[in-house]
Order: sequence, then structure tokens, then C-alpha cells
Amino acid sequence: MLGPANSAKAGEVLGAYAAAARRDALLVVPTAADALHYDRELAADGASPGRALTFAGLLELIAARTGFAPPRLSALSRDLLIRRTIAATPLDALAASARAPGFPAAVGGLLGELAAQRITPQRLSAALARRGGDRVATELATVLGRVGAALSRQAGLDNDAFAWAALDELRAAPAAWGRTPVFLYGFDDLTPVELDAVETLAHVVAVPVTVSLTFEADRPALAARADVVERLRLRAETVRELPPQASFYATAELHHLERHLFEADAPTGAAGAAVVLLEAGGERAEAELVAAEVLAALRAGVAPAEIVVLCRSLARSGALLEGALRRYGVPVASARRIPLAHTALGRGVAAVLTDEPLEFLRLTRPAEEVDRLEAAARRGGGRVRAPLPPLADALVALLPRAGAQGLTAEEELDVRAAGVLEAALEELGPLDPRELVELLERLEVPVGRDAGVLVAEPLTVRARRFARVVITGLCEGEFPRGDPPDPFLSEARRRELALEAGLVLAPPPDPAMRERYLLYASVSRATEQVCLSFRSADEDGNGVAASPFLDEIRRLFPDVPVRRRLLADVVWTPETAPTAREQRLAEAARTGAAPAPAGETRRLGRVALEHVRHTRRVSPGAMERFGACPVAWLVERQLEPEALEPDGDALVKGTFMHELLARILSGEPDVLQGLAPPAQLAPGEPPAVRAAILAGIVAELERYLRWEAEHPAPGFAPAELELAFEVELARGLALVGVVDRVDRDGHGRAIVRDYKSGRDRIERSAARWIAEHTFQVGLYMLAVQRVLGVRPVAGIYQPLAGRDLRPRGAALAEAGLPLRPGDVLEPEQLAELLGAVEAEVDRLAATLAAGELTPCPQTCSADGCRHPGICWAAR
Repeated sequence: MLGPANSAKAGEVLGAYAAAARRDALLVVPTAADALHYDRELAADGASPGRALTFAGLLELIAARTGFAPPRLSALSRDLLIRRTIAATPLDALAASARAPGFPAAVGGLLGELAAQRITPQRLSAALARRGGDRVATELATVLGRVGAALSRQAGLDNDAFAWAALDELRAAPAAWGRTPVFLYGFDDLTPVELDAVETLAHVVAVPVTVSLTFEADRPALAARADVVERLRLRAETVRELPPQASFYATAELHHLERHLFEADAPTGAAGAAVVLLEAGGERAEAELVAAEVLAALRAGVAPAEIVVLCRSLARSGALLEGALRRYGVPVASARRIPLAHTALGRGVAAVLTDEPLEFLRLTRPAEEVDRLEAAARRGGGRVRAPLPPLADALVALLPRAGAQGLTAEEELDVRAAGVLEAALEELGPLDPRELVELLERLEVPVGRDAGVLVAEPLTVRARRFARVVITGLCEGEFPRGDPPDPFLSEARRRELALEAGLVLAPPPDPAMRERYLLYASVSRATEQVCLSFRSADEDGNGVAASPFLDEIRRLFPDVPVRRRLLADVVWTPETAPTAREQRLAEAARTGAAPAPAGETRRLGRVALEHVRHTRRVSPGAMERFGACPVAWLVERQLEPEALEPDGDALVKGTFMHELLARILSGEPDVLQGLAPPAQLAPGEPPAVRAAILAGIVAELERYLRWEAEHPAPGFAPAELELAFEVELARGLALVGVVDRVDRDGHGRAIVRDYKSGRDRIERSAARWIAEHTFQVGLYMLAVQRVLGVRPVAGIYQPLAGRDLRPRGAALAEAGLPLRPGDVLEPEQLAELLGAVEAEVDRLAATLAAGELTPCPQTCSADGCRHPGICWAAR
């Protein structure tokens, strides 16, 4: 039964099957979902007791009727055997390739191709070995020979061998089948074993076999099916070729599309509303554009089950499309499967197998408890260590428990994952941890088939029709998709084998013809409308080449409408916004009203202000931070979140250098001899690394001490080290802190020094203290003046590292310090500067007391906003 799409083949085949099914008949369809669909559809009409099955089911039935029940080797067991055989095979030229995750699957695929052509692995291995001189071919021959021998030693048959053996049994005992006619519907191609089954049933068993295929002669869109059609035509008793019918389409435009897609010199037509293009800037925009189109169809009265969203690869695009649909409130029926390792349960099992207790605890313990464990371990430079349960106990711990509201979608996925894993372990027997980790990546778990809009790949819906079809990803390299070269047998090597070894292997199918057929099959599934989406740019603004298939659509419909959501369209327009939330965002964007514009001042409430300690006592460092950015002050100095990481090396290094300098200047001898690195310095690093860091610290201190000895401040000597103070400033604000060092002379003068373990920074110069909020040493000068009753003549930031050790700050010439010219002030200038510092602190204290917080991302840090996840200026 031949004909183009929607030529009434379904009515003919399914009608004949329904009539025969009342006695005894079988309907063979491509997928289990198709079998369920047609069983329900025909049972509703009272026509079928439920005899639809897949080709694998047909082969099982053949084996059952012939009494053929050999031991079986499942696909999982076959794959494990192949992997173990490859791992045990010494390789050189193929060693790197064999370590790649896809190598065993490629070997298995080649063995399946050989089985389809009835060529043993040993025969190909011998042909490859005869070529000589090619180490890759020689090792491939070894691998294939060993894997083939390992498979032949197995008591069970793998799926390919079982299929051929079952058909051999049927040919040996054709009467065992009985008189059950067979109807094949929904196939666009037949594999060699499927062709063999058709011919065996029709010509050896001699029962009626009806095969329906979508095909018309001389149609470029259907050329990929010519070979199988001609093979069947030669053996067919009757060939019926049905003409196209426009009655299946609600619009003439879709019939025009089916009749002329990929045809040369095709007439043009008006697209109307039946054919629409969607252009997007980036994958997320494409998914949202598609979701908006589907939502509009639902609101127009189209039932969810009458809409399908197709993508060339569910693994690549399915999750993004489903997420966008669900965010817009669209019910989704997913045909997607994900690796078990990507589920929460899979991650937990992998954590047990690879001794990663933190990941396991994250999935089985309260988050706060695990946070504390992780923080303690990371701040100590180590990792969380905890006993892990045996695998069986771990599975019990990982399984979700149903609450009052039942299980969430993610928890249901974990339950399915547990079932898949337990079945696999029961089937495969003992596995070592490495094999089990690899198994988690290969096992797949169905996401779920809830009722709703179907998201699927083109081949899975070729036996069904829908009112609306949305085809996504029409970009070069995605749809049409190019096949990667055969990893083992390129076309050139296949020709060499044919010429030199007499082994003729079938050429790989033409990918261009296959992709044309898939687009034809996709658009012909629609009865009302086809939407085709593509991307003109990626998320980074780089151009993306559109699929050449779109040129075919535009050639048929020059006026085809295009709906766009480009990269610059951050939000929808109010007229096109598909949901209430998107509508609010669109209105906000149009009016310019943003939830939290940059720079907007916010105020702490009365209750919050009661907890702000810096309104009464404040350190110079906290006041500097508030001046640079009040939001950063709130996070770092008020909220003070517990750090997960150890203190930074710079902080630990600075504290350590301060301690050593205090000991040296207090007169302690040989401080730098025989030092051990503090525990907080580079925790977790190898001893040699920590020793090298310590040696660097000692070298920097020795260099600084030599430099200071060469540049003394005449008449001054260290008097106070680590001087703690508390003084009262304006508004009753207490300033508290510790001054690294105060040098004094016999005339009541003082030099205030603040050590900096890093390099010199220009913003520490006197002229920048107020603007850059680097006035800490100025506050130290005011504190020293009031606590010690001395006259500060200098306040300097002393770098301990870097090429130039000259300090920055403010000093009178009489201090005799080697400062840069801009940092040497006149007495009245220094007094004015200290007055400005106190006035600035007074202003900041008033702002802080009022609880006013104004984001300052431009001065928050050298790299901009330090806390973009919290600060409203960064949103």
C-alpha cells in the first residue's frame, strides 16, 4: 500500500485490520506508544481486542509460536560483555580511542550492522587483518574478533541474533504460525531483519501481509525510501498506489506544502495562517517563542493532545522546550528519557561508589546540617568525611517518601530511576564500582508521559496526525543534521575491503535524503497549521545559519509570515506577552519602571536598625566599607555570612606578617629562624607548597626590614605595637580599633603606621582619602592624638611587598619619611585633611544611624558590584 502522506492509507490498512481482527490479525506499528494509541482508538470503535504490537513484539510472538525459547542476552548484558572484552584487550594505536565513553557503543553498533548483513565479526576481522600495515585496522580486527568470540561463547542470543534465529525457526516450521494475517502501518522504512520477516511471513508461511509505506515515485522528499519500496514491489502480490487527498487538511495551504515540498519548479502559494515561521535570538528565546505559540493555540480551543512540538534531538533541546512550556502553564507530555546519573538518586548512588560523602549527605540530610559540615571542612582546607552506607541501604535512604501531597515530579523520577537501576542490577549480577558508575550514565529513565502537548522527535510521531505541528531548531547542522563519519569503516575503507578482501559492506544511508524525508514527515502530520522555528543568533550575539529547508518553505510561500523574538527583546511587548507575569514585565519595561533601579536609596526599618551595631561602635575599616558601598557593608560587616572557604591567603599572610613584625620590633631575637607555617596558611596544599609560601613571606619581611633600616625617620622609634583604642567621635559614635604601630620622638610627635602585606596602591595617597574612602589611617591619627596626647605628624600605609616600598599617606616634611611629593603636606593642610576625615565620618555616621542604604556598584570594588545576587542595583 503506497501513497503520499494523508492519502487514506491509514483508512485502508486500519479498516482491513479491524475487519480481520475480529477473527485473528496483528497490527505492527513502529513504537510502543503507537501500539497503545491504536489499541485504544480501535477498541473505542469495538473493532479490535488489542492486538497492536511493535516489531520486537512480533518477533517474540514468532518465537513463542515456534517453541523457540533460547537463553537470551539482553542489550545491557551484551553491552557489559563488550566493555569487559575491550578492557581486557591490549591496545596501542586504539588505546586512546578505547578510553572514550562512546567506543564500546561504536563497537556494538558495528556488530549490529554486521548482523543485519549476515556477516560474522570473525569474517570482517579476517578481512581487516589481510590488509596489513595499518595498525588501527589490525587492532580493530583484534577487538572485533575477541568481542565476536566472547559473544559466541555466551549461552544466550543477543537481540540481533535472536531476531534472525527466530525467523530461521519460522522458515523451518511455517505451519506453527497458523493463518494470522499481519498488517504493518506507520513505517517509513524497514530494516533488513524487518524485510526478512515480511518476506518470510508472506512467501514461506504464506499468510496475508499488508505493508503501508509513504512513497511516491520521483518525489525528492521520499527518495530515501525508494530502495525498500522496490525490493517489496518485486515480491508483492498486489501493489496499490493511492492518490493524494486534500480532504485530510483543514486548509489548502498544507496540502500545497505536502504536494510540492522539495519539488523543482513548484508553484508558489499564499501561506495564510497555515504556515508560520518563528525567528529567535538564542535557544531560550526560541523555546519561549514556541511556548507562546502553543499557548495561543490552546486559548483558541485546540486540545493539548492535538499539538506536537518536534525537535531533532530530545537530548539536546527537549528539557529547554518542556521547561518553557511549563513556565507558561502548558501541560506537557514528554517522550524524553534522561541518563539515570542525572537524577538525584543517580547522583547519590554515584557519590557512594566514588566516596563523595558530601554529595550523598546533600541528598539525605537537612541542608543546614550539611552546610555546617561543609563549612567546617572547607575552612580547614579538607573535605567532608563521613561513613557511607552499603549500596542497598543507600538506595533506601535516597528513595523519596510521599508526603500529604504525594510525590513531586522530581520524586516520581527518582522512584522510576530506582526501579530501572534495581532491574539492571538483578539482570547483570555483580559489578565493580567503576562498571556501576558507567552503568548509571547508560541507563535511561523516562521523564514522564503526562497528558498534554507532546514534545517528541519526528520519527516517533510518523504514524499519527495532529492539528498543530511546531518544528523547532531549523538551523544548519541541527535540522538537517549531518552524520559524523563512521568511526571505524569510512567509505574509503569499505571500498578497500570490497576490492582487496572481497567483503562488500552496505554503504551508509544518505543523510541528506533522510533529513528531507523527516521534514516531509513532520509537516505532513499537521491538519491545521505548521510552525517552523529557527535561530538567527545565539545567546552571545553570534550569527546562526538558518536551515536550507527554510528556503524551500519560502520558495513555496513567498509571503510566509515571520514572528520574531530577537536577542534585544529582553521582554515581550505588552501586545504579545503570553502570560500575566510577562505582561507585567512588559509594562514595566515600557514605562521605565523597574522594581529596583540602580542607586535607589532604601531604608532599614525600625526593627532592623535595633540590630545594627555600627550605629554606636564602629571600626575604621567598617566605616570605610560603608562609605565605599553601604550594601556591601550590610552584607560583609552586618550580616556577616559564614564563609565556606578558608580565609584567603592574602588575609592569613597579612595577619601572620603583622604578628612577626610585632615580635621583631619588640626585641625578640631570631624571629624569622625555624618558622613553621601557620595552620591557616594554604590548608590542604602539599607541605612543599606551604614551605615555599612561608619562604616567600620571610624573604619579603627581610627585604622590608632592610629597606626601613636604610630609610629611617630621624629621631623616631617604635613605641606602641598593636595599640588598641576606643575614642568618641561626633554624635556619640565610638571608634574602636587597633593601630599596627606608633613611632614617637622626645618632642611629643608621633608617626602612625598601618602595614599592608600587598603592593602599593595609589588610592592610599592623602589626596584620595575622602573620594576613595581610604581614610582608615587618618582615623588612626585622630585616635592616637586623643589616646596618647601626642601630635601626629604622619599617617602612612606601609606596603610589605612589591617593587616600590615607599609608603603612601599624609606626612609633614619634619617627619623625614621617603614619601612621594603629593603626600607631603604643610601643617595647615594636614589639619584640614584630618578635619575633613572626621567630617566625612560624621556624615556617614548620620546616614548609618538613619538606616539609609544606597548601592554604589561603581565603588564597591575594583571589579564592580561584589554582591550582585543581593544588591538591587545589579538586578
